[in-house]
Amino acid sequence: MATIVIPSASYPSGTKTAAEVAVPTGLSFAALSLSRNAWPDIGSDVLKFDCEISFDNGFNWTFFCRFTAAGGDVITNRDGVTVATASAIAFKIPQPENSQRRIRFTVETFATITTTITIDLN
Repeated sequence: MATIVIPSASYPSGTKTAAEVAVPTGLSFAALSLSRNAWPDIGSDVLKFDCEISFDNGFNWTFFCRFTAAGGDVITNRDGVTVATASAIAFKIPQPENSQRRIRFTVETFATITTTITIDLN
């Protein structure tokens, strides 16, 4: 298992596309967590994360997963109790024996957010 931590930074509104990366053979699970250090409550989503996957070394791409997150530094229940200080997604990565898998991400922020990004791979 490997964990990658991208230290806290401020990300302005806009679209960011990460370069495609090879998925190591045997890797079958990934989790992405974003801390809510400074996420303005704009009354709607402040973040959209899209992921595409290729099984043929990047020749063909297919939609793989998406998550969106509303603003606010914490998530509370109806009683005002904090239930989360991060937003996260976890997913299985198909075909762990396939050495030609590649993955790429696009993140769109609708307001400037400050977050620490943690990626767990297994």
